[in-house]
Parts: sequence; C-alpha cells; structure tokens
Amino acid sequence: MDMGAVSLEWGTLIFQLVILLFIAAVIILPVVFLIKWNRRSKIRELERRIEALEKERSQ
Repeated sequence: MDMGAVSLEWGTLIFQLVILLFIAAVIILPVVFLIKWNRRSKIRELERRIEALEKERSQ
C-alpha cells in the first residue's frame, strides 16, 4: 500500500510564509497604531483637564 511520496518545495513554502506574514502585518499594524494613537490622545486630553483644574485651584 503506497501512501504517495510527498515532495516539499522549500522555495514555495518560504515564499508562502513570507506572504502570509506580510498580509498579517498589513492587517495587524494599523489596528495597533490606531489603538495606541487613541490612547495617547486620551492621555493628552486628561493632562489638559488636570492643568485646567490646577490653574483653577491655585487662583
């Protein structure tokens, strides 16, 4: 009973892995960037509010 010979072409395998990683990066990196940017903008807004409260309190 012959199960068949499996031939693995390393060049094709490596190429497919590189393309898969590239596509994953194109999908994941913008999401990560947006999350960090949103968090950073919220932190800036909180810092502005704290400064306004400190100015109001010191007067």
